[in-house]
Amino acid sequence: MGLPISETTFGRETELEQLLSAYNRSVSGKTEASLIFGHSGTGKSVLAYRLGAIIQSRGGSFISGKFDFL
Repeated sequence: MGLPISETTFGRETELEQLLSAYNRSVSGKTEASLIFGHSGTGKSVLAYRLGAIIQSRGGSFISGKFDFL
C-alpha cells in the first residue's frame, strides 16, 4: 500500500521549474531526458510525483522508476 505522497514541494521549486522547462522544450519538438538523483530523504519522490501530476494534467505522459542499490 505505501505511504501517501504529499502534493506540495518544499524547497524544490527551482528544480520543478527546471524539469517543467525541459518538458516544455520536449513538447515543442526538442529531445529531452531528465534524471532526478540524490541522497535518501531529500524529496526526490515528491518532486517526481508533482512533476508527473502537472505533466499529466496538461495531457502529457510521464514515466518514472526507482533504483535501489542492493
